[in-house]
Amino acid sequence: MSRRSHPTIRLGVVAIALLTLVAQPSTAAADDPQTDVAPLAPTGGAALRAYLARPDHEPVYEHEGDISAAVVVHNNWVKAVGDEEFRAAFPSAWDDKINASIERADDEMFVQFGIDMRVYTILQWDTSPDGVRNCSGSVNPELQADFAIGSGNTVAGYTAQSFTSGAGCRIGNYIVVRRQNTNETIEKKNRWVVTQHEFSHVYLAPDRYNKPDSPQHPNDVMEDPYNGYDWWCTTAPWNDWAIVNSNSDQFD
Repeated sequence: MSRRSHPTIRLGVVAIALLTLVAQPSTAAADDPQTDVAPLAPTGGAALRAYLARPDHEPVYEHEGDISAAVVVHNNWVKAVGDEEFRAAFPSAWDDKINASIERADDEMFVQFGIDMRVYTILQWDTSPDGVRNCSGSVNPELQADFAIGSGNTVAGYTAQSFTSGAGCRIGNYIVVRRQNTNETIEKKNRWVVTQHEFSHVYLAPDRYNKPDSPQHPNDVMEDPYNGYDWWCTTAPWNDWAIVNSNSDQFD
């Protein structure tokens, strides 16, 4: 499996490049929530069929290949971990699945913002206790207690624990993504879509779904990550694109 180089940690390197410059909308003031919970994926019927029918592609490794170099790249060095339930679900390839999820999640973030999530290590994690748990109240604090950010920028934990609600959460520079479905065709997409949503929180874009102040907010990454993935709205007064863009350099 490929890994990416880190300036202070010598591990395997995965490299690539690409960036399309886009016009920058005016920057909106960022809402900076410290706790965010991702919504659950559709599980059946027309909603699930529409979700799976949307176009997708294999993850891009932004520093590998003969694609034109980006003018500005904002690296986010990620320490990724998988808990025992997640590893048990994929005994021979759990780390590859985590790496691919993060890589696919940052593809459009790289194109639009120059954000490159670079996985420099993937570690084993043991979550306890087993059973139904609260993501932001229990699992994410455990992740923070178990893994220091260290010389990286963010920590991403992947779990197959059951949650009281939601599919993932972010607190500060720590994100958690939960396995929602045993059907890997569905879950492969769920993993990177939720990862993209949670990393957008790291760049200070807030949740928009079920918010009384956002009834007309369009279905972008922050409103409905399953049907609005790969784009961030520029609609006034929210402008999620400008929020992510204005915070894209926070780890430079």
